[in-house]
Amino acid sequence: MMCPNCGNETTGKFCEKCGNPLEVVTNNPNEEINSTINSNSSETTTPTIANIHLKASKKNKVSTRLILEIIGCVIILILFVSVVSGDQETTNNDDLQARYDELAALYEGALEQIADLETEYINLSDTNKTLVAQIDELQRAMDAPEEDVPEEPIVEEVTPLTETPTLEVPAEGEQALRSGQQYLNFTSFSRSGLGEQLEYEGFPADAIEYALTRLDETVDWYEQAVLKAQQYLDLMSFSRSRLIDQLVYEGFTKDQAEHGANEALN
Repeated sequence: MMCPNCGNETTGKFCEKCGNPLEVVTNNPNEEINSTINSNSSETTTPTIANIHLKASKKNKVSTRLILEIIGCVIILILFVSVVSGDQETTNNDDLQARYDELAALYEGALEQIADLETEYINLSDTNKTLVAQIDELQRAMDAPEEDVPEEPIVEEVTPLTETPTLEVPAEGEQALRSGQQYLNFTSFSRSGLGEQLEYEGFPADAIEYALTRLDETVDWYEQAVLKAQQYLDLMSFSRSRLIDQLVYEGFTKDQAEHGANEALN
């Protein structure tokens, strides 16, 4: 029998495909009419409602399961993110604490360096003030009119003809001598240091040697080393070995430097 609703070939009272009631053959005309009416009525209402409920039921089942699965995945994802975030936050806190400790140590070291620099700056300022005062005093001494140095009488010696005659005083020898005396009146010098200063002033080598030779007669270079050592100790602190090295650097001999350091430190 063919289903009048979907055209499927089937047997029984209902269509196996769409569920539509099939027309039953009968000898009673009234039953045939009623069957036809029922068939038409079922075609328009009953199968359609059944199909809708069936499909809605299936959709509801699928939708509910899908929603539950989605909710479960969201919960698992939230738990995973919470665990990861907690670990990351702990790690970040440890890193921040370590960084803080490192910066705090650097800050304390910087404060100590600043304090040391301030102390050194104060010492250098005092040293600069002393040096400026010495330079001003030296400049005033250089600008002051030169005092006449009494010339010693030259005693002419009668020498045999075979001996070499004595050398004459260099042209600038007396000027170099006066300049050397002025420097020694202002501050202390080693013999070589004074010679370098006279050379810086532009005196020739023979005039410098003449002045130093004349000064050897009156100047105690060991005493000059003591005075120079005391000047350094007035400016800053020195160890004995460091003070000796500084005096040697100023041009004093090793014996003169040791004598000056020992006398100044006692």
